[in-house]
Amino acid sequence: ATKPKSVANIISQLVATMATIDIPLGEADDIVTTLVDNITQRHHPSNVKQIALQTIGYICESMVCGCRSDLLSWYLIAMNCSNQN
Repeated sequence: ATKPKSVANIISQLVATMATIDIPLGEADDIVTTLVDNITQRHHPSNVKQIALQTIGYICESMVCGCRSDLLSWYLIAMNCSNQN
């Protein structure tokens, strides 16, 4: 059986890959917004926040032309909120 942490990591990479395809087309704002909300909302469990943060990190790593400045800003804000929660 696959461990839940491994499944979460695979899903995180899958979402990041989809976002990497959609971001240059301007079609990934809802994905990024959901990820940031998953990190910044206090009622989400820490494992949800961790995977969302990891997914944004994968997106930044995967971007061919580098991370968009707004995505990087969201990532930094999410990291800050994650540290405060």
